[in-house]
Amino acid sequence: LYDQRFAWRGLNSPDPNIIIVTFDENLDKLDTLVSEKEAQLPEVKTLLKSPNSRTTMALILDKLGQAGAKVVAIDFVFGNPSKFGPKDDKAFARAIRNHQDIVILATHE
Repeated sequence: LYDQRFAWRGLNSPDPNIIIVTFDENLDKLDTLVSEKEAQLPEVKTLLKSPNSRTTMALILDKLGQAGAKVVAIDFVFGNPSKFGPKDDKAFARAIRNHQDIVILATHE
C-alpha cells in the first residue's frame, strides 16, 4: 500500500536545496573521481590518504558548514576509537563542536 501511494501521487521533482551525501564501499576509489590538479589540493590529499577516517568526516563537515548547510545529519555509529588514532577522533569531535548548530547525530555512544 505504501508504494502504491507513491505511484498514485506520481513523480515529484526533488527539492534543489536538499543534497544527500552518502558514503559506501566505493569511497576508497575517490582517486578515480578527481583530476590530477584537484588531487594536489590539501583537502583532497587528506581524502585520498584516508577516505574512511574521521578526519575526512571532519573535513567534509567543515566544507558543508562553510557552504552554508542548514542541517547535516550523521547516521553512523562511532562505537570504537578510530583505527587512525586519537588525533582522528579529536578532529571529528572538533568539527562537530564547531558546527553543533547544524549537526544532528542519529546515534551517540
